[in-house]
Amino acid sequence: MMLHEQIESLITPMLKTLGLNIVRVLIIDGGKRKTLQVMIEREDNEPVGLSDCQNASNNISAILDVEDIIKDKYNLEISSPGLSRPLTKLADYDRFKGKYVKIQTTIPLKENTKNYSGKILENKDGIIVIEQEKTKEKIEIPFDMISKSNIMQIESEFRNILKNSKKTNKQKKEKDKNDK
Repeated sequence: MMLHEQIESLITPMLKTLGLNIVRVLIIDGGKRKTLQVMIEREDNEPVGLSDCQNASNNISAILDVEDIIKDKYNLEISSPGLSRPLTKLADYDRFKGKYVKIQTTIPLKENTKNYSGKILENKDGIIVIEQEKTKEKIEIPFDMISKSNIMQIESEFRNILKNSKKTNKQKKEKDKNDK
């Protein structure tokens, strides 16, 4: 088992008790000091807040100090997935069906390219089917051939995010005004 997999299996039960899930664990070798990146999301799908990151960091640090599985000095980074959330597990493709993704494969699959983008149509027993945005062509990509995959925000989604953000800010201002 690779080190990042060992870390993930050690910290997953604790994060579950905090209502958090792991999106990704990465170990980046930065020369003198490694960086352990742990990307988390909330089980209730609410945005990850600073207190979530602080709680996760404190608890992960305690577990890793006791287990001592990282032999070198390292920095611990806790983050949320953000708008371009990576898809790291097969189940992510079921969860985000209908969303637009950018996928990079380990080898070229079609037209001598490793880069594909489109809407997730389905996960067919480990074969991810996407519909390319412009051509509407369906591409089948085996999950085990995906080296990198991220949610892709398209213009219409950004407009909705901005509209909802403006609405939420307006509601907060009105509430603050009424509370005074």
